[in-house]
Amino acid sequence: SRFFEHRIFTFFGDISYSLYLIHFPLLLTLGSLISNRFMFSPVYIFLSAFLSAVLLSYLMCIFIERPFQKFALRLIKKYKVFNTLIL
Repeated sequence: SRFFEHRIFTFFGDISYSLYLIHFPLLLTLGSLISNRFMFSPVYIFLSAFLSAVLLSYLMCIFIERPFQKFALRLIKKYKVFNTLIL
């Protein structure tokens, strides 16, 4: 279990949902922009999509997910009815 507590695994665990949301549209967009323009286009597509997806996922996690998580916690504290819901 200490192996999976490494910073790289926790980083990807933190951004995993954002990465899941952004990777496919980004892959399609970059694939259509880069394909057949370079000799090693699949490699360029993969590398650029992976790096862009990680960067965008990190930004989405910082500026979208975390503020909404804090907002949800404030709602739960303010309105006790949200605390009793079973989801």
